[in-house]
Amino acid sequence: MNNETDEDISDDLRELLSEEAQAQAAVIDDTTIAVETVEKAIEGDAGLIGWLRSRRTSTRHAIMLVPILATLLWVLRFSVRPDLAEVGIRICVATIIYGCALLGVLSVAFRPLHMPGWPTTLARFFLALGVGGTLGLALVPMATGQPIGGPELPFAAGALGCFIWGQTLALPILALGLLMGRRGSDLSGRLLGIGGSAGLAGNLYLECHCPIARSDHLVMGHVTVLLVTLGIGVVLAAVAGRER
Repeated sequence: MNNETDEDISDDLRELLSEEAQAQAAVIDDTTIAVETVEKAIEGDAGLIGWLRSRRTSTRHAIMLVPILATLLWVLRFSVRPDLAEVGIRICVATIIYGCALLGVLSVAFRPLHMPGWPTTLARFFLALGVGGTLGLALVPMATGQPIGGPELPFAAGALGCFIWGQTLALPILALGLLMGRRGSDLSGRLLGIGGSAGLAGNLYLECHCPIARSDHLVMGHVTVLLVTLGIGVVLAAVAGRER
């Protein structure tokens, strides 16, 4: 009886050890696949681009967020809207909307290549949040200050001025994101995320900079910054799709 019990225990132990060995082998295989995927994605990249794309995901997030936050601090210090104290609630709401959408699209843009996918779907969700929030803020203006340049400033000149100002700050962020973005699976979702992150940052800067409280100005001068950078991401995604 004892011998049979010992044999049963031995069989259970061998089965348990076998399952553990298989699990460990699967982990090793997954790690090998992950390394090979990253190496293949950055293969051929040299110099600064190769160095940026070979950084860890957390490091690339930090490299992207530092200039975004530094630019925001520069705007708040040297180019802030004159009625900032009077529209503090709006600025807080805008910061939450843009911040959540921005972090979301960045998490998609720099998602590890070996992780299973849905980045494209997730990118669309966060971009919908960002675009919807941007349009909502534009259609519900809340400000008390006068437009920069005085109330006589023509509509076209004011909208174009904000568009150029916002794009000037957004395009370097877009360029940095493209430099760090790895090729590989779900490339279209990653490019949409990079384009969206630059446009969302540009709109956040404009929200802190421009006191003009007209919906037509906010749509034509602010929202278009996001639409253009997002459009660049769409075009790059389409080109990349044809090349694959």
